[in-house]
Amino acid sequence: MRILLTICLFFTAATIGFAQSNKMIEKANLKVEKLNNLIISENPEFALTEDQKMQIQKLHIQKFIDVRKINKSDASEEEKKAQKKQIYKKVNAIIRKEILTKDQKVARRTAIKKLKGK
Repeated sequence: MRILLTICLFFTAATIGFAQSNKMIEKANLKVEKLNNLIISENPEFALTEDQKMQIQKLHIQKFIDVRKINKSDASEEEKKAQKKQIYKKVNAIIRKEILTKDQKVARRTAIKKLKGK
């Protein structure tokens, strides 16, 4: 009986964990598509490659995990906010400096300027 209960609890925990990871993947994909659409709005030739999409998706998933850890920590709200800001800056810097090509960076920057100009 205990074994059956243990097995049920294990599958329940696994299902909950899988559902949360799917949610993170969906959110990361939305972030990737938003960036891709921003770049494409300037020039469709500069669309993200599949490899770039995967790299950015992995970064965003890791960002979500790190932010979740910060939110669960005992730090003050100001400390949490500062730590999250550091993570966001780090992820955005990696995307801009290591993943995007020069043309993609220019297209992204131009699209952002146009959006802010509206």
